[in-house]
Amino acid sequence: MTGGLISATSTITSAANIDGGNLTTGGQASATGNVTGGNILTGGLISATGNITGGNILTLGTANLATGVITTLLNVTATTAAANTTSGAVTVAGGVGVVGNVYAGGMYVGGDSVLTVNSTIDGGTF
Repeated sequence: MTGGLISATSTITSAANIDGGNLTTGGQASATGNVTGGNILTGGLISATGNITGGNILTLGTANLATGVITTLLNVTATTAAANTTSGAVTVAGGVGVVGNVYAGGMYVGGDSVLTVNSTIDGGTF
């Protein structure tokens, strides 16, 4: 254990845990076990073959998922309303498969569409 700076121009190898306030590297940091940190900051790429678990996962860029599964609730909030098929909170190039019901506050369907409604229409009192 040291209370000062550890400096190396080559590889540092440890079979035990390495605990520190700040880890700075000009090269690559590699770990075969878990990496636990308060903040992990990088200007480059984070690559993981396992799960990434986080309280908030934020991006200012694009998030690409080969296959994504949402097991609870997904809320999407856009800064502007969608006015066409190329803008808005969620845009889909391809199809959307829905096993359950679809609920919408307002619905616009463009193009060739078939709508089947299995419901009662209440006409009210006139």
